[in-house]
Amino acid sequence: MSDQNASPRVAVSFIFAIARKLPRDRKALERVAAVAIQAGMITRLCRTNNLVSEALQIAVTTYRRLAFVDHSAFAAAVEAAEKHGAELLLSDVFSFMRNLDGEAALRCMKTLDALPIDVINAHDGRVWAKYSRSEKQNLYLAAKSATAIHGNNIKRGLAPKSGASSRVTAEARERASATLSKNANRRALELKTTIARIQNDAGDAELGPTAVAKELNELGHKTPRGHAWSATTAKRLLHRLHQLEADAPTLDQKQR
Repeated sequence: MSDQNASPRVAVSFIFAIARKLPRDRKALERVAAVAIQAGMITRLCRTNNLVSEALQIAVTTYRRLAFVDHSAFAAAVEAAEKHGAELLLSDVFSFMRNLDGEAALRCMKTLDALPIDVINAHDGRVWAKYSRSEKQNLYLAAKSATAIHGNNIKRGLAPKSGASSRVTAEARERASATLSKNANRRALELKTTIARIQNDAGDAELGPTAVAKELNELGHKTPRGHAWSATTAKRLLHRLHQLEADAPTLDQKQR
C-alpha cells in the first residue's frame, strides 16, 4: 500500500465488538476475544503498511443490533481522524454489519461514503471507497437476509406439541427448512467478497474447492458450525453462491 522508506502515515483505529457482558475494566476489555482479534488485524496492517495509530477507540456492546456508526466511540474516532488529518482504520467493517438489518446496514454504508476522510478496512487493507458497488450490494444482501432468520422459529417448527397435535406438521418442517436455507444463504453472502478476492489472487490458475478450503482456513474463517473448511463444504459454498448470483436484486434499486 505504501513505501516502507517513507514517513509513517498517521491513522486512528476503531474496534467494535459484541460481548455477553460489558467489561468492567481494562483487563476485562483485553480479554474480550473479538477485541483481541481485531486489535491484531490493526497491528498487522499498521506494521505492513507504514502506519502509526495515533489513537484507538474501542466500542463494546451487548446489543447485537446496534449500528456501529451510532456508537459514541465511532464519533470520537471520526473526530480524532479529522483533527489529525489521519486515515480511519476500521478493524473489520463487514463483520460490524453482520448482525444488522438491511436498512441499518445501508445507513452505515452511506455514513462511510459521506466521510471526508479515508476509511480503511483492516481486515483486507482496502480503502472503503475502492469497494465496488457489487461488493457493497453483497453486504447489504447479507444483512437483509440475516433479519429473516430467527432461531426460535426453527425451535417452534420442530418442537412437538402436546395432545392430538403432537405430530410435527409438514408445514412446520417446511418453515424450518426455509429458515435454515436463509441462514446458509446469509453465511454464503458474507463470504462472497472473500471468495472473489481469493479467486482474483489466483489469476488464471484453476481454483477448485480444495484450494478454496485451504485459503479460507488460512484466513481464519470457519464453517457455520465452527469447523475448518474441507473440499466438500467449500464445494457446497461455491455452489450456493453460484445459485444466489442470478437472484440478487441491485443495490441501485433499493437506493432509489
